[in-house]
Amino acid sequence: MQTAKQFSIIGGGGFGLEVAGYISDIHQGTSIILNLWDDLGPSQTEHPGLTYQGSISDIALQKDETALVCIGDCDTRARIAILLRDKGIKLGKFIHPAAVVSSQASIAPGCIVLPFSCISLSAKMGWNTVINSHVGVGHHAVLGEHCVISPQSLIAGRAQIGDRVFMGSGAIVTPGKSVGHNSKISAGSVVYRNYADGAFLSGNPSKNYS
Repeated sequence: MQTAKQFSIIGGGGFGLEVAGYISDIHQGTSIILNLWDDLGPSQTEHPGLTYQGSISDIALQKDETALVCIGDCDTRARIAILLRDKGIKLGKFIHPAAVVSSQASIAPGCIVLPFSCISLSAKMGWNTVINSHVGVGHHAVLGEHCVISPQSLIAGRAQIGDRVFMGSGAIVTPGKSVGHNSKISAGSVVYRNYADGAFLSGNPSKNYS
């Protein structure tokens, strides 16, 4: 008898429910178990297969269970990922089959890649980073750890994104440009120059309002 695949969804907000829905759709017709861990208690979920198990600090996984941090805030993602690592829990990764990922791209554990995104030749994604739907990551681009890249954004070829960087929807980092750690790029902004750590970028062309 085939054992049911198990997934732990960490975070019961909208993003967690979205990822749970994608997993259910992909594994439709097969046996899966979807566990939810969230400090705020059971989610007001419309997903009937998601079962609340407890707070994040109490998380315990079964053998071969896949753990995914499904939270859209970079700092919170980092804190939880480090907590899990200290507990000896390894993060899995989720790449939606409708995403296009080069065989020569590097995607670290903990990463989530949602549908209709494209990860190009020799691109690198750091630990626990989220690529939302309809995102383009160009050739040889590098993304750090715990980043959150919102829908319809573009990270062009050879661009470099530091750790814990948030990109709003439709933002663009142009070819070869770099954005430092702990930066935020507001929706629709276009980055034409390099920025150091802690930038808050907005506009086209972007300006640093930090």
